[in-house]
Amino acid sequence: MRRPTRFLAAVIPAVMAMLLSACSGSPSAPTSQLSIVASTPVWASVAQAIAGTDARVTSLIQSGAGNPHDYAAGAADLLAVERADIVLANGNGYDDFVEQLIDASSTSASVVRASDLTARTDDNEHYWFDIETVRAVALAIRDAMSAARPEVAAEVNERFTAFAGGLDEIQSRVLALAAHGPHSVLMTEPLPEYLFADAGFENVTPETLSRAVEDGNEIPALALQSAQAVLAEGGVSILAINASELSAQTEALRDVAKTSGVPVIEATESLPDGTSYLAWLAGIVTQIERSHD
Repeated sequence: MRRPTRFLAAVIPAVMAMLLSACSGSPSAPTSQLSIVASTPVWASVAQAIAGTDARVTSLIQSGAGNPHDYAAGAADLLAVERADIVLANGNGYDDFVEQLIDASSTSASVVRASDLTARTDDNEHYWFDIETVRAVALAIRDAMSAARPEVAAEVNERFTAFAGGLDEIQSRVLALAAHGPHSVLMTEPLPEYLFADAGFENVTPETLSRAVEDGNEIPALALQSAQAVLAEGGVSILAINASELSAQTEALRDVAKTSGVPVIEATESLPDGTSYLAWLAGIVTQIERSHD
């Protein structure tokens, strides 16, 4: 959701004051290290895997800081975007605050948006669960860094190749799951929908259920009862829960699943501190694999 323009009107003067203050001090030494600013820790981790020590990677949203839809950007965020060489966003309405920061600044940064690079055509904006979209984002970061600093292009490409290899390993495991179908999944939100689709799972979630949870609303009674009935009957292979957005209703669904012996998979919108994107995604795939042991 877009925030009122009066927010940016209040922030811009503060940023201009910070910039003037910085300019009035002693000149800083030039640096060859690029600045990459990402909207979320997930995309920052992808960028860091490609950047290595050749760029300083910053996430505007900190790990565990909540839903990007509700993030209130501040003066420091605008200053970071103003000074960035590369800005990395999810797009498709997920992190609109980044678009506002770009529009409000005079940044000359290269902007990489997952929504511009994905082959997905639906309205699910959780692109970091789509391996091919993540690969395309990583490639765009490699190209942007190489264009900005040709002298580090070889090292950046080596890191991209290693990262792409890690994606290949995870993708092969996902495709192996698809070969052992049929499977079905009930999701409290469409967060990991792309991953489950690639793994051959049929999504049997009532649309009104996932939409209500994603919008922060109560699940309609009929949708909740239908989901509970499916779980109670063991009529679904996995229940996938967004552990970042729990409620009494989603916990009730978890309880029914556990009582009925339906495996519960937890996914999140952010990365645990100290965990890389590849390790995090591989861990979710491991949860799915173990549910079929």
